[in-house]
Amino acid sequence: MQNTGSEAHEFWLPVEVQDPAGEWHDGDWFEHTATIAPNKEAVSSIRILVDPCERKMPKGYYNGRVTLYEDFFKHNQLDSQTKYQAFKAV
Repeated sequence: MQNTGSEAHEFWLPVEVQDPAGEWHDGDWFEHTATIAPNKEAVSSIRILVDPCERKMPKGYYNGRVTLYEDFFKHNQLDSQTKYQAFKAV
């Protein structure tokens, strides 16, 4: 991600998963970036560990979505990306 603004800023990335029935779940998964200087890039990977037995997840493929927000309260959505068939619960 790149800060294309003129001031240093931090960003918020809530993560959601979509179950095989099509329902989206947001859980407690979100990332918060360190402050990124103007016109600088920050490389970040997001990893979620989910115990399907603990959450009683239906079997099948799950999609994942990450949305980039300007602040914690989700006032200004900057971008979003979905990964289809991100993982499979067996």
